[in-house]
Amino acid sequence: MAGGLNGPDPSAPFKPHRLIFEQETSQAVDELRRPAIGLLASGAIAGAAIGIGAFAAAAVAAHAADVPGLYLRLLLSSALAVGFIIAIMGRTDVFTEYTTIAIFPVLIGTAPLGSLLRLWAYVYASNVVGAAAFGMLAARLALELQLFDRAAAAMLVEGLAGHPYWVLGISAFVAGWLMGLLSWLITAGRDTISQVFFIGIVTGLIGFAHLHHCVSWTAEGALALSLGAVTLQEVARVLVWATLGNAAGGVVFAVMVRYGALLGDDDKRGRDRDRREDSAQLRHGSGSTDERSE
Repeated sequence: MAGGLNGPDPSAPFKPHRLIFEQETSQAVDELRRPAIGLLASGAIAGAAIGIGAFAAAAVAAHAADVPGLYLRLLLSSALAVGFIIAIMGRTDVFTEYTTIAIFPVLIGTAPLGSLLRLWAYVYASNVVGAAAFGMLAARLALELQLFDRAAAAMLVEGLAGHPYWVLGISAFVAGWLMGLLSWLITAGRDTISQVFFIGIVTGLIGFAHLHHCVSWTAEGALALSLGAVTLQEVARVLVWATLGNAAGGVVFAVMVRYGALLGDDDKRGRDRDRREDSAQLRHGSGSTDERSE
């Protein structure tokens, strides 16, 4: 696609926001059409992949007792980010991404709301099942390998459990908004290195700030629950608020993109179209006048 009047140039150093939006929308349309078995399998793999990050973080916590607090927190957040890198770069379906990009076709009227709700339900359910199963398996494996114990699991969920509902909701909202931004940044990236960098930075920030992500928390909570470091009621309570907050944050980001960042572009395209129509009318009028004068 050429630049200028023909549209944005995809070879430019930075992708125009219109091109990013179109690419995300096209990907979302493809996802909305996928069969249920594909979504469920991909979602379960994504949940397990994010669980790998929780497993790695617990292992780090068990073997980094002498590491100063700031550096330990950086190590833990980096370990958690590994799971997201595997899941997203493996092109599996992560719920918090699709609360953002999958809503674009609905916002522009090219897909029904029902198809969006279907996608969300399949991806969310399979993410939670995959993350919970891997978390419980990881806890059992860790005990057998003497890799980490209850104390490490408690350190993993420290800072995430025990908050009032409004803290959980706001924290999860911010995390959902950041995951929506991450989806946008990944599409804006032109190579694998930049995409991995974006994933590591954004999900590392979520982990470092103890923001609540529903899939990551499921893996962490299941692992800690299996080792007796947290109760089932607390796991369920955090999961509910994390899910609601993540979804709201992702949807708000999508709406901001559609009716904010692209609004001026839509207006500009409309003005350009009006100017072309006016020019055509003037040329036509000038031609008619010349014919009459002859």
